[in-house]
Amino acid sequence: MAIARLTIEGGNHRAGLSIVPIACLTIGMQTRTTSLDELLAHSRFRRTLPDPALRRLLRERAGLSQDDVASVLGVSRPAITRWETGKRTPRGPLLTQYVELLDRLAAER
Repeated sequence: MAIARLTIEGGNHRAGLSIVPIACLTIGMQTRTTSLDELLAHSRFRRTLPDPALRRLLRERAGLSQDDVASVLGVSRPAITRWETGKRTPRGPLLTQYVELLDRLAAER
């Protein structure tokens, strides 16, 4: 599947229409292509992320501190606090790692 993108270039005022893959994202001057599989996987992890209160409950039932979880994921303790209060949501690879950690904690109950 592809979408059309209108391109307008600077100095020579040349305009053109190009067809790009649907998963092609332009961010500033950098173009990044992401596969549809990666986009769907990310969406799946977002849907499986427990509510913030349950995130905290799972961690506490496992006897782990926020510092413990932060250390395993390579983030700061305040980041874990923000995730457990719902002020922020992890992104990218951290989302995947956090969901997997919470799944393991839930399975150990």
